[in-house]
Order: sequence, then structure tokens, then C-alpha cells
Amino acid sequence: MRIGGSRATLRVVLKFLPFVLRHLRRNTIRTASTVAAMALCVLLFYTLQSALTPSPS
Repeated sequence: MRIGGSRATLRVVLKFLPFVLRHLRRNTIRTASTVAAMALCVLLFYTLQSALTPSPS
């Protein structure tokens, strides 16, 4: 297995994907609240960035 190769990386991702998906389905409330919090952070960041950036005149 090559460490820097994309084929090896894809193989590792596909190897652990079922475990990750099973874990996410088991903790649905925690997963949903994490996704919602990340979406809120992104929304607030871009809203504040657009509000505080001076508009070109």
C-alpha cells in the first residue's frame, strides 16, 4: 500500500466507510445537532463577513 497514492487513500476510505455510517446512524441526535451547529457557524461567519466588509463605491 502506498502512503501518498490516491488509490490507497480511496481503499482506506472505503474500508472504514461502513463503520462510520453505522456509527452516525446510531447517534442520530448527536449527529443532527453537530451538523446543525456547523451550518449555523458557517451561516454566521459569512453573514458577518458580508456585513462588515465595506462595499465598493
